[in-house]
Amino acid sequence: LINPNTWLDAGAQVFFSFGLAWGGLISFSSYNPLHNNCKNDAIILSVVTAATSVYAAMVTYTIIGFRATAKYDQSRIQRQLWGWIFSPVTCKSFLVRYLYSFLTLLEVLHASHMSVMSFQGVEGPGLAFIVFTEAIINMPASPAWAVLFFIMLLCLGLSTLIGTFEGVIVPFTSMPRINLCVSGVTFLTAFIITLLFAQHSGFYWVTLFDNFAGSVPLLCIGLFEIVIVVYVYGVDRFNEDIKFMIGSKPGIFWQVTWRFVSPLIMLVILIFYLVTQAQGELTYLVWDPSSVS
Repeated sequence: LINPNTWLDAGAQVFFSFGLAWGGLISFSSYNPLHNNCKNDAIILSVVTAATSVYAAMVTYTIIGFRATAKYDQSRIQRQLWGWIFSPVTCKSFLVRYLYSFLTLLEVLHASHMSVMSFQGVEGPGLAFIVFTEAIINMPASPAWAVLFFIMLLCLGLSTLIGTFEGVIVPFTSMPRINLCVSGVTFLTAFIITLLFAQHSGFYWVTLFDNFAGSVPLLCIGLFEIVIVVYVYGVDRFNEDIKFMIGSKPGIFWQVTWRFVSPLIMLVILIFYLVTQAQGELTYLVWDPSSVS
């Protein structure tokens, strides 16, 4: 928990889960009736998102555990086979005994590093495209699970895409001709950018975008949004707007959260991360063309 990257990733996950700082929520809210109860919507969204995150975490760690167990069982069978072939009972050669001792040492080292092997590639894009795929292959009725899993990924991608582009297109809906042009230019630009991900180095670009474009920028945008609403536009005016919509002002919990808790948490995480990064050496992954045959 001392590592600021942990808190940064946790904060970014909150932004991803709720769709904050992407513009999608603001765009979708523009379709609501004038007197829509936005407070109840916020509570329902928070509860459903939290429950979904807990459920997704349970499924994710179950899959990771299944993968680790399968890897360990496969490795154990291989070690037992080699141990039987090179056992002193099978052959009395000094060299073979030496190999048997070496295999025993490898088994001890393997057991000590089991946790490292179990969690290789379980973060970032590798979780969906490597770990889950590898685990699904070893499951009963693997074709059915594979189809369901990638249909789920497709639905998640499309829903995220729609919400993201709504934040760009909705402000121009009052101008039909301009709206059509903006939609075309936006989708064409996105299509050209995503051609990077279809190259041999596509996974590298996905990882690069995931590491540098999905955490700090979202945190900064979210911090600026809440500061502008609370301290520039004014929280009192904001309360009056909500009272006009739902008939009552938000309670003390919302006031304290908007004024102090949320800005302070985001500011502390951001400063802690930037200070830690400035004190260390900045590094990034480099694409190795030889990794693709």
